[in-house]
Amino acid sequence: MFKQKQNIIQTKSYFLTIITFLFFVNSSFSQYSILNKFKPNSKISSLEIYDMLQDDKNYIWFATNEGVYRYDGIDFKIFTIKEGLHSNATIRLTKDRKNRIWFSAFSGDLCFYKNNNIYKHPLNDTIISILKNNYIEHLYVDNQDTMWIMPSFGSMFKIYNNKEIIIEKQKQSNVNFTLFFIDKDDGYIWDKLNYRPDTLKGEENVYSKNGKIFVKIKIDKFQSGIKRFFCKIDTGDYLISDLNNLVRIKNNKIVSRIKYKNNISGLFIDKKNNFWISVMYEGIYMYTNKNLNNKPHNILKGKIPAQVFQDNEGTYWFPTTDAGIFTMSYPQFTVYNKQTGFDNFNIVSIETDNKNVFFSTINKKIFKGDIDNRKILKIKEFKIREKPNYIVNDILIKSNNLWILSNKLFLYNKKGIQKKLIKNIYGNSLTIDLDSSIIIAQNGGYTKLLTKNKVYEYNYKLKSKIKLILHDKKDNIWLGTLSGLYKITKDKIYDLKKNNKLLGNRISDLKILDNHLIIGTKGEGLLIKIDKLFYQIESKHGLTSNFINNIFVENNSTIWVATNSGLNKIVFNNIKQVDYSITKYTVKDGLPSNEIKDISKSNNRIWLGTADGIVCFNPQKIYNNKISTKIFIDSILVNDSVYPNNNNLLLKSNQNNIMFYFKAISLKHSNKIKYEYKLLGSDNKYITTNNNYVKFNSLLPGKYSFIVNSILDNEIINNEPIIINFVIKKHFTQTLFVIILSYVIGAFILFIILFFAYKNLKNKIQLEKKLLLTKSLSLKAQMNPHFLYNSLNSIRFFLFSNKLEDADLYLTSFASLMRLVLESSMKNLIFLTEELNIIHTYLELEKMRFLNKFDYQINFNFSVSDYTIKIPPMIVQPFLENAIWHGLMPKKDNALLIIEFSLIGNNILECTIQDNGIGRKKSKEKQKLNKNHRSIALKNIKERIRLLNKLNNQKFEFKIKDLYYNHSVAIGTKVIIKFPIVL
Repeated sequence: MFKQKQNIIQTKSYFLTIITFLFFVNSSFSQYSILNKFKPNSKISSLEIYDMLQDDKNYIWFATNEGVYRYDGIDFKIFTIKEGLHSNATIRLTKDRKNRIWFSAFSGDLCFYKNNNIYKHPLNDTIISILKNNYIEHLYVDNQDTMWIMPSFGSMFKIYNNKEIIIEKQKQSNVNFTLFFIDKDDGYIWDKLNYRPDTLKGEENVYSKNGKIFVKIKIDKFQSGIKRFFCKIDTGDYLISDLNNLVRIKNNKIVSRIKYKNNISGLFIDKKNNFWISVMYEGIYMYTNKNLNNKPHNILKGKIPAQVFQDNEGTYWFPTTDAGIFTMSYPQFTVYNKQTGFDNFNIVSIETDNKNVFFSTINKKIFKGDIDNRKILKIKEFKIREKPNYIVNDILIKSNNLWILSNKLFLYNKKGIQKKLIKNIYGNSLTIDLDSSIIIAQNGGYTKLLTKNKVYEYNYKLKSKIKLILHDKKDNIWLGTLSGLYKITKDKIYDLKKNNKLLGNRISDLKILDNHLIIGTKGEGLLIKIDKLFYQIESKHGLTSNFINNIFVENNSTIWVATNSGLNKIVFNNIKQVDYSITKYTVKDGLPSNEIKDISKSNNRIWLGTADGIVCFNPQKIYNNKISTKIFIDSILVNDSVYPNNNNLLLKSNQNNIMFYFKAISLKHSNKIKYEYKLLGSDNKYITTNNNYVKFNSLLPGKYSFIVNSILDNEIINNEPIIINFVIKKHFTQTLFVIILSYVIGAFILFIILFFAYKNLKNKIQLEKKLLLTKSLSLKAQMNPHFLYNSLNSIRFFLFSNKLEDADLYLTSFASLMRLVLESSMKNLIFLTEELNIIHTYLELEKMRFLNKFDYQINFNFSVSDYTIKIPPMIVQPFLENAIWHGLMPKKDNALLIIEFSLIGNNILECTIQDNGIGRKKSKEKQKLNKNHRSIALKNIKERIRLLNKLNNQKFEFKIKDLYYNHSVAIGTKVIIKFPIVL
């Protein structure tokens, strides 16, 4: 073995790239299925594979001489000494009831894998000393964790509680020895014993007692080492082997016995009760229908198989110790191509009857295959007298005649004798009409063959090329073209794509299912006409592709759909409600190619024409390859640190960033699996993702349930979802005591805030009251009795002087001023334009009353109309009144009042009032009576401005400046008022 190993290592192969076809085996089995060389996507230096198994998560494990490999359908992970193994050369793998994976090495080292770690057996050194340079041939761990160990040479021993070791001692040696096994908890333990019970007589016998079955098998000669295996067929029905001897025991009797030239290396019974016997240097023998008397199929002839294994998805695995690993899909498809001993056929069209299969190929040839017992015995070219210039697009069998369509239409009998030739047809497909006439779909119309005398009848022309034609029972003619679907009813043609864009693609096939039109398209999948509506089935609904080549109707509820990416079986539970299920078949299920060109049926068998040969299968016995896998949580990260992977997690308040890694393994479709998840407690909606992880950040305290499912082709493929419950605790500040305390403190703070707010509000109300009082006083100051009395006297003077127009004008202006002042007194702020209107009206009245004794000017350094400036009312007018009464009126002539408004920066409006009167000093001397009046007005203005500043947190101000000539002669007074701008 190790010499072979050295030679094999020198012939390194690429163990890990893609699955490809290797070679064909003998014809007895080659017509049944195709064997593939397993070449995943990384490299391994050894072809020696000693053992393999599949764990509960669907990982496949391989024991090799350079370590243990774990495969998930896409990637490999290797475990060596660096990862914890005690020896790289691992010969046996065992899975126990606790889901531990045990690794048995050539050196005798024993360790196990659990939760992503490898652990050494506590008694490993003792086990090695007992084995004495032998390895563990079989290992079994029962429910009590008792370990049963059968070495490759020597006596069986048991280990209790990882502490006590009991060795079954040999009593005597004999060439003819006896086997026994223990049937306990469905665990089967074999060992050789060198004693024989008295009840065993003769060369071969079986004896059962106390759960033990003793089997005596005659061995030709003593051989060092042991090769013994056990396989349960049914209750009381077993296969057992010792070295090169195979026996079947049924009801404690040996019912079959086979002796091979070389030692048996493995026994296996598949899901269909076929027996697989691995024999060193002879390959693998497969006995169908659990019958050892049948002639076996022999695969991997001349190789050294380690065992046969079938995974959860039906794929067979054949590890060898000299040539790596081979795989084979479940043998449900009979394949005829180069890999199985025939030519390489790229098929265009296929047609069958009970005895023959006819098919055309891409190279313009036609072939005929002879069918016997539902299998093709031989295939030969079907010779045509005048070879077609183009590919044969369609073949049709009617009665005993064979119609062949290309650029010509040929009619042959099945023996190859030509009966008719119609040239220049250039047809695309053939079909049979309701009256059993042949119809040829052509580029611009169709041709119908009527009688022998009348050859054909030419009908409707279309601009689009017609690829196929269908005549339904309602006398409608459906035309499938390169640019969509057309319908002919009562000699009228309807372009259906005008009302439905789905019908505008190339139509590839038309069929009737339960009186409903089924339409195959190139790009839009399958369309079903139900009443006046069209329903779509496409790849997102589970179809292998939206590019359909052919449709075959098996019965009123089942159709087969050929696409460029595989075969689809669609079963309608209720076609009117578009209730259906889809089962897909691809190269991973045993097809030689995913490009399915055409479908036919005969002898209760379905025949496929593919891009890589012919396929035949029984639709009633085809394996249901629906994927059902188990999703699991790979790891959980809390705040970016790995957290123990268990349910009901209790997390702290700051452990609120959680990441889940999950996985569902399908060895056939791992790269197509999607996931849907939701987090109850945060969002009740499912979210679909291609990633196998999800992260939740900054979760609030509370109870959560993370739920995740795996999806393939929009269908949930795991038996039940993963649910992880976890709780994020509240921070101590969110406890009841702290919450109550915070409420108390908050209430106290709120009381303080409300107290001061009330106090401030009370002060504000008092300020507003005082402000209203000063406004009232200001109003009274503006409307003082002197002004009213003098105004009325002026009106009286105009009337007695018979100046009625002047009296009327004065009275009108006076009334307008009263209205403006009263309106402005109701507002806290008025527009500057309104204030100017009051000022102008007031000055005009005073000018008329004093007989134009003074003039005035109002100036601006900006455009008033461009601004919406607001100021407090009744601030400017009292200063104007003082300037007129006390400054200008005592002056004899040239009295002038100038009012200017200026913008200072962006937030100050400055108002300047300047008169050229006698000045404040002389005014006080001459008008002592007016002193109280003016001082009261100024006092009110000062108080009002103070209140405005305090109430609005703004800065209103004014100042009065006496004007002198040479610092001694009074020439007037100047008042400057500054308003904060309010826009």
